[in-house]
Order: sequence, then C-alpha cells, then structure tokens
Amino acid sequence: MMSFRKVLGWFGVLATLGWLVGLERNLLYAEESTGEKKTIQAPSPASKPKESKNLYRRLPSYYGQVVKPEQRKQIYAIQEEYGPKIDALRAQLEALIQERDKKIEAVLTEAQRQEVERLREEAKAKRAVKEKSPAAESKPAAEPPQPKPPEKSTVPEKSPPAEKS
Repeated sequence: MMSFRKVLGWFGVLATLGWLVGLERNLLYAEESTGEKKTIQAPSPASKPKESKNLYRRLPSYYGQVVKPEQRKQIYAIQEEYGPKIDALRAQLEALIQERDKKIEAVLTEAQRQEVERLREEAKAKRAVKEKSPAAESKPAAEPPQPKPPEKSTVPEKSPPAEKS
C-alpha cells in the first residue's frame, strides 16, 4: 500500500503535467487565433557564433532579476578574472586538508585506524539507506524521555466527616 505522502506526490506530478498541457494548448490556440504562423528557422553558421560554456558565467543568487545587460557583462568579466584564482586557492586548500589529515592519521595506532575506518563505513551505509528512503527524513527525531510524575502516597486520604443533621 502506498503511503499518503507518495500518493500526494503523484497527485502533484499529475496536476503539474495537466497544467503544462493546458498552458501549451493556450499558447497554440492564441497563435492560431492571431492568424500568425511562426516558422522556426535553423540558425545559419555565418550568424552569431555559439559561445562556449564558461564556468565563471553565473550570476549570484537574485542578481539576474535586478541587473541590466551591461552590468551582467561587467559581473561576468569580474568572475572570469577571479575564477581561476579562486580555483587555485581551493586546490591549495584541498591539498593542505589532505596533508593535515594524513598527519592526524599518523598519530593513531593501527587498531585505532581500523576502528575509524569501520566507523566511516557504518556512517556511509547509514547515509546510503537514508538517501534511498525519503520517508526517513520526514520522521521526527526521538523525543527525550519525560520525567515521571511523583508517585502518589500509599497512605489513604481521610474523607471529611459526614455532617449530622
């Protein structure tokens, strides 16, 4: 039996597909109603050469919504200037981290290294299981045990004396 979340997810997918099909139909009918028929022409080789994908041509988050085309070009130029420098520093940092880790590992005994490796493998296996199971992410963490309320006294309480009339 499928879980409620999976069923809800499939309904979301189907609703999105339905929306996209409706959007496509609206665009097609709008094109037909204006009487215009657009023909798609393949770009000629003599036209604008295709730019190679540059690793550094990506605007920071939210910049694309506010910058003008000229500012975009300036940002790309700055990124192309600093990109290789940053990459070199990242590589240098990675090398330093690996060197540090080797020195730290050299401090351990062989038994400790084996134990660390075993613990790494266990953590890797747990991550693999967790990634395969999306329902595991939605489960709340186990709550800490609540303190028990104080136990009631075993001595019976005296009831108030009945009034005489």
